[in-house]
Amino acid sequence: MTKILKDRGFVLKKKKFRETSKLITIFAENAGKINLVAKGVRTPKSKTSAVLEPLNLIEFVYYDKPTRDLQYISSAEFIDDFSNIKSDYEKIKIAYAVIELTNYFSHEGQVNNELFDLVYNTLVSLDKNQRPNFNLFIDFIIKLCEISGYPAYTGECPSCHKPIDLMKDDFQFTRNYGVICLNCKNYSNSLINLDSETKKMLALFLSGQVSDEEYSEKFKHLYLPLLEFLQYHVEEIKRLKSLELF
Repeated sequence: MTKILKDRGFVLKKKKFRETSKLITIFAENAGKINLVAKGVRTPKSKTSAVLEPLNLIEFVYYDKPTRDLQYISSAEFIDDFSNIKSDYEKIKIAYAVIELTNYFSHEGQVNNELFDLVYNTLVSLDKNQRPNFNLFIDFIIKLCEISGYPAYTGECPSCHKPIDLMKDDFQFTRNYGVICLNCKNYSNSLINLDSETKKMLALFLSGQVSDEEYSEKFKHLYLPLLEFLQYHVEEIKRLKSLELF
C-alpha cells in the first residue's frame, strides 16, 4: 500500500538519474536519511530543480511504497535557502562541510532528532551571523563527536578515569582518546601537538566557556585537531570533499 507522506529536511546531495530525473538524498526530520527520485526535474520547465539543491531546507511530499526500493517525490518547496550563506565564500565552505559530515553520520531510515537540531541551529546561526563562522563550525564538530558516541572530553581521563580540569592545563589531546591526563599520555601513541595558545582555546571550547567576543582569526583552524580525532574513529570522513575548499 502506497502512503503519501510530508516531511522537512536538508538536501544532502543529488545526482543524475535516468534521462530527466535526479536522485536526491535528504536528511529528514521524521524519516531520517532518505533517497528519493525527483522525476523530470532536469527539464527546462521544472519548477522544483532549484529547490532540490544541496544545503536547502525544504518541505517535501513523497510517495512511500514498502515494496519499492526507491520512493518518489511528489512536490518540494523552500523553507530556507540560506541565501546569506550562499553569498559568502567562507560560510559556503563551512556549510558544505556540515552537510557532508551530516551525510556520513546520518543513516537511512533512522530518525536522529539530536543531529537534525544541531544541523538546523548551526546553519541558521551561520546564515544570520549570530556567531563567528569558525566558532560555529568548531562547536558543530564537538557536538557531532558527542552525538556519534565519540566525545572528545567527558570530564575524566578515559584511561585512568581521574577527573580532568581543562582550565588547569593538565591534559593532552590525542587522536584515539581525545583529552587524556598528563599521567596517561605515554599510553597513547597518537598525541596531537598543540601550542599553548591553541590548547587553551581548545579547553575553552570543550568546557563550553568560549567567548565569541574574544574570537581571534588565528584560532580558526582549531577545527583541524578535532576533525583529526573524529577521522581516527570514522575512516570514511578522511575523504571529505568539502575540506578541499579550505
